[in-house]
Amino acid sequence: MERKRLEDISQGNCLKLNSTAAIAKFSFVTIAAVLSIASPVLALPFKRGNNGPEVLNIQRCLRTLGYFTGQPNGNFGPGTEAAVIKFQQVEKILPNGVVGPTTLGVLQRQCKNTSSSNVLRRGSRGAAVRKLQEDLRRLGLNSPVTDFFGPETEQAVNRFKKNQGLPTDGIVDQKTQQTIQTALTGNCGRVGQYPSLRLSDQGACVKKLQQLLKYNEYYNRPLTDYFGKETQQAVIKFEQNNELQPDGVADANVWKALLANIRKPDGRRVISFADRGDDVKEVQDSLRRMGLFKDAVNGYYGDSTMLAVMALQKRQRLPESGVVDLRTWEALRLIGFINKSNPA
Repeated sequence: MERKRLEDISQGNCLKLNSTAAIAKFSFVTIAAVLSIASPVLALPFKRGNNGPEVLNIQRCLRTLGYFTGQPNGNFGPGTEAAVIKFQQVEKILPNGVVGPTTLGVLQRQCKNTSSSNVLRRGSRGAAVRKLQEDLRRLGLNSPVTDFFGPETEQAVNRFKKNQGLPTDGIVDQKTQQTIQTALTGNCGRVGQYPSLRLSDQGACVKKLQQLLKYNEYYNRPLTDYFGKETQQAVIKFEQNNELQPDGVADANVWKALLANIRKPDGRRVISFADRGDDVKEVQDSLRRMGLFKDAVNGYYGDSTMLAVMALQKRQRLPESGVVDLRTWEALRLIGFINKSNPA
């Protein structure tokens, strides 16, 4: 009750602190940074649309705790807001995405408790451990969700690290954390490898999901790498119309249904954002010879490849989806840059 009351107060007022109190209240020990306060009056709360060094330090703290996966830049955008909400939900604070005095105070204490090394190992406690355990469970590893890094969590970490070719030392350092996030949201470039995506996830595979939803006419927003409310609603609508569980989670069944709705020629696959392979190289090489693609032919379908595919589709009066479907493959073949008898 007290936390909720403080948050409510913070949303409508400015908190007046003298310089000494402000520095003590808002310093973040683990990131070796102190919020710069030029005057004795500091406006609160921090919310979407704000920017500056205070927001940068909040992002660094959230990243330390495992809630913010983006690059701290001092701009309070939708990714920061989603990270704040997830943190508030775990800490049982009013989940409004606004950093008032209560949220900021708990952030300070949590960051202090994680230690400056930002490494998790047996004996670690706190929200970052819970986030790790939840991620391990999403990857199919049997880890309890207890906020405590015990022997079962250590075993799950070692199984993951062994599968990824990392040292099985039971330690979750920055490289291990990045590998976990890639496994969750960034490994969708090869056939059959589609991660389970949900609200607040980030990465190239989110953009791929949005592109396929847009192709199927369920998503009409700009493509980003952030799984927000609009993406969640699009997934739910797609699930409802395809007799899938409408939970807003893009699991293997959702990916399969999205791709099944796209026609492709025999011997070839549908190519979309974040795909990798020799067939992507073939498309890039063809687009390059047409003068539509200027970058290196590297077999990775990124933003520049998508723009080039869309330019081809516009030239051929096809829907500008960026998805290399049956009609796009046929357009490449008819122009003479793709050999029909040479499937990838």
